[in-house]
Amino acid sequence: MKRTNISNRKRNSSLSKSEFGQMLATLIHESGERSRPVFRAPDFALAGNAGKVLLLENIYSEYRMAPERERGKLLRAVTRTWFRAEQRVPEDFEEARPDLIPTIQGRGFHENELLEQQNGGRPASPCRIIAGHFTAEVAYDWPECITHVNAEQLTTWGVGLEEALESAIGNLRMISLEGLREAEPGLWVSPWHDNYDSARILLPDLIRRCKVRGPHVAMLPNRDSLIVTGAHDVGGLERMAALAEQASSGPRFLSGIPLLAAGDWWIPFELPDVHPLARRYQFLRHLTMANYYPRQGKLLANHYARRGDDFFAASVLSGPRGVTI
Repeated sequence: MKRTNISNRKRNSSLSKSEFGQMLATLIHESGERSRPVFRAPDFALAGNAGKVLLLENIYSEYRMAPERERGKLLRAVTRTWFRAEQRVPEDFEEARPDLIPTIQGRGFHENELLEQQNGGRPASPCRIIAGHFTAEVAYDWPECITHVNAEQLTTWGVGLEEALESAIGNLRMISLEGLREAEPGLWVSPWHDNYDSARILLPDLIRRCKVRGPHVAMLPNRDSLIVTGAHDVGGLERMAALAEQASSGPRFLSGIPLLAAGDWWIPFELPDVHPLARRYQFLRHLTMANYYPRQGKLLANHYARRGDDFFAASVLSGPRGVTI
């Protein structure tokens, strides 16, 4: 990869999505990509050869929120990520095993991947469904990015999803020995901020070490945040909701849907209507679902257009009173 100087680029937060996408495409091309990536405005992405696609929504949000002095570093990291996709994961499972790591996605993200697959896009990653609202996937951990493991890679290794995922979870457990930190009595937060905080939901023994009032409740606002409190702790639940609301306005918001521990498993956690926080948690749930809707609507429109069918996807609006269609 060639080195390119980005110090004289326009790097202020007023860049439009189109300007940002075109700027990043130029940087990637100048860094050694033979063909300049194509900016796709409808899904806010860059597309390259061999089906390579880079979604820009989260990157753009991080760029806008980053201090001026940090934006060049962010752009260089994104450029390296583009070229890292060309490097292959080891073909021997035993060689790859030490660098496997689990990741958590929202279920809506996976469903959108399935729609993309139906429209001729790349196959969705194999996953384990967690409590109906999340998916656990296997990734290969590079120094500056991760590569999600697809079904073809599992076939090459000669292993199934569950075997690869259990190896990845074992690796995560080895780097999580310190446990969560008690931010205030009965409220625990993840201290790692290594892009895998949310994946610690797959370590029930780690969660059980947190002393809380009632069954354990967890929330995964973004990939760098795991919050745990007790189902009988109104103050802890209120603080958890506040942290999730704060994360919802930042980049890479994952979910505002809480989970309830049930042995080594998780189930959705829903407050009764009479609970003082019921409406607040309901709004976070609706906000989470609404985040997937715009992309899903476009994918469904494309799907039905290919079939020659009329299709209309209503818009979703969110605000302090809730989410409406």
